[in-house]
Amino acid sequence: MACEQFESQILDYLENQLPPADRSLVEQHLAGCSRCKAFARELRRLDTALAGSLKAPVLSSSFSGRLRERIRTEAPAPLPEARRAERKRQLEAEFEAGLARFRHQSFGWAALIYGLGNALLAALAGCAVLGMVFLWPNLPRQLGLGRFGQSLLLSCLPAVVFLLVGLAAAFPQRLKRFWVGL
Repeated sequence: MACEQFESQILDYLENQLPPADRSLVEQHLAGCSRCKAFARELRRLDTALAGSLKAPVLSSSFSGRLRERIRTEAPAPLPEARRAERKRQLEAEFEAGLARFRHQSFGWAALIYGLGNALLAALAGCAVLGMVFLWPNLPRQLGLGRFGQSLLLSCLPAVVFLLVGLAAAFPQRLKRFWVGL
C-alpha cells in the first residue's frame, strides 16, 4: 500500500480501532517509513495537547436520575394488546398489497415484445424520415408524377409517418394489445 492509504489508518491505529491483521500491517509500515512515523508522532503530540487543554464535561450526580424520570414521563404509553395486534395486521396487509402490486407488473415476454415493437417502430420512422430526406426526392419523378404530384407526395409522406408515430405514442395500450395479439 502507498503512504496515502496508510495515513487514513494511522489514526485508527493510534486509537486502537484496527483489527489485528490491519494493525500488524500498519506497524510494519511505520517501522519502515519515516514519513508515516513522523505523521503518527505528530498525531500523538496533537492528541496529547488536546487532551491536556480540553476538559471533559462533568455531569451532576442527579443527572442519571433526572434523565430516567424524564424518559419515564415523556415516553409514549405502550399500545394495548388489541391495538398492537390491529396495527400489526394493518402493516402486514400493506406489505402484502405492495408485494401483489410488484408481482402484477409485467416483466415477461409480453413486455419484451412490446418494448422491441416500440423500438422497431421508432427505427422504421427514422428510416422513413432518412429515406424522405435522401432517397425519396427522386421517387416521384421515377413514378412519372408531375410537378404537383411530386410536391404533394413529398409533403404528405412525412406527415403520414409522424402521424403513425404520434398515434402509437398516444395509444400505447392499444398498440401493446396489437403487438401482443399478433
